[in-house]
Amino acid sequence: MTLSNLSLKNLNLRLLLAFMAICPVFYYNGLMFGKSTLRIGQEQFFQLGATVLFSVVILENIYISLFVLLTVFLYAYYNFPPIGGTYLINIFFGAVLYQIAYKVVDRQNVAKFYNVLLWLAVLNIAWMALQFANFELIFVEYGKGFNSDHVGMLGLKAFMGMFFAMCIPFMCRLNPWIAGLFFIPIYYSECAVAAVGGLAALGWHIWNQNKKAAIAFLCAASLLGAAYVYKDSKANMYTNRFSVWKESLRDAFKHPILGWGLDSFRNVGDLKPFMYFTKDTDNECVKFYLHKETQSLVPPKSLPPGTNVNPWDHPHNEYISLLYEFGLFGVLIFVLLVRDIKRRFLNDEYVIPLIGFFITILIFSLGQFPFHVARIGYAIPIFLGVYYKLTEEEI
Repeated sequence: MTLSNLSLKNLNLRLLLAFMAICPVFYYNGLMFGKSTLRIGQEQFFQLGATVLFSVVILENIYISLFVLLTVFLYAYYNFPPIGGTYLINIFFGAVLYQIAYKVVDRQNVAKFYNVLLWLAVLNIAWMALQFANFELIFVEYGKGFNSDHVGMLGLKAFMGMFFAMCIPFMCRLNPWIAGLFFIPIYYSECAVAAVGGLAALGWHIWNQNKKAAIAFLCAASLLGAAYVYKDSKANMYTNRFSVWKESLRDAFKHPILGWGLDSFRNVGDLKPFMYFTKDTDNECVKFYLHKETQSLVPPKSLPPGTNVNPWDHPHNEYISLLYEFGLFGVLIFVLLVRDIKRRFLNDEYVIPLIGFFITILIFSLGQFPFHVARIGYAIPIFLGVYYKLTEEEI
């Protein structure tokens, strides 16, 4: 029997039966030998096997399924590193969120999904007003060193700016003029990719209303976006990032197929015995290497003693992070997903804002890490599920 002879129903049944047969007797000794690891190995098989079953049997998006399966494979391939466990859990629950949104949403309730974000934006504006009035209710140490930024309930300026930017396409559906007011908190966030993403989302809305007006707007927006990026560059917001991007890309192409493994960018070990740092003097990236005997990070000999450095736990670029940690297979799955989203596009009042949302996320990913922060990343699988549900009947 060939694979083509297996119906999806039979494949699902066979996978479940195989899971039932293997789970109680599975054994993987890993780096240790003996029965003491039996329980741990079976727990790993239970968790990963259930994840695989969900991805194959339940999850109704082949690209997300493939990405979850790739994550499981990399976790096992690199010998179940503890540092990768959180990655796997977050990606799995992101897939669960996608499936829940896909099952729950329909054309009658989809507006409620958009309105939740917009009301949350209104709440944050009100909270920022309280903070400007020096009347903080949550961050009790506000103004005393804990957090002196006026960011509402979103914690950090950059994420506050990105949140308001990703709300713009949904507000444009109701009133593009009010959406323009969201650029006030975005400007205060001092986050260039949030400003550029918001401008792109507004331009996308105008494009679907009047293409000639959109061209004029995008020309003006390009100048505004360039000015904002230049403003950030004056504060060295991107000078140091270019340096770490260059260095990490060189290392990414040393393991191009499968990458360095889950959460490998910010962690060191036997496989990747180094970590990236930036010098305060010239914003250049340097690598500290792990000393095996002392298990401490050692600076390069070329680094002058007493130089202040800051560590990088993420390259602040999701595309480099994807290549670095998941390799070309991860990049290919992402490209195929974006291609499928484009193929399914409908000129519909509910679908157009979703494309605007995806545009903002793609732009954020150039200089920030929206997929790695729950307050931004949680919305991505939800609205992806909404998009696939709204576009499935006409495909």
